[in-house]
Amino acid sequence: MFRETSCIMPKEKIIPYADKQCIGNRALYQLIISKVDNHCRDLLRHCNEEGDTALELLFVKCANVTGVDTDHYHQLFVGLRAFHDESATRFIDRFLVARTCAERAQNEYSNSKLVSFLLTGFSGHKNP
Repeated sequence: MFRETSCIMPKEKIIPYADKQCIGNRALYQLIISKVDNHCRDLLRHCNEEGDTALELLFVKCANVTGVDTDHYHQLFVGLRAFHDESATRFIDRFLVARTCAERAQNEYSNSKLVSFLLTGFSGHKNP
């Protein structure tokens, strides 16, 4: 992020701008509007070009993670198996993508669990 917009979201928590009309807040709004689909864009039109307000609304209305989502992505991740003719590199790539999706859906895994899931995914795999 740019220096003017980086203070808004240090992790998963949104910190509102003190000055709602500052250039960073307006630039963030323009960035968000340019990257979302029409449905979300329509929801964000009434934010008065305030990026922090738009970002909060976007999280609530368009990026809300429910318990169903959390369970769904957990099941996809732990059920991942290497295909019979799939290379180890390709499986690890799919594994990392599935892990990222599961963690974004508010699942947390210890290192030992991740290793266990990876080895389980390789079980029965024939191609080196």
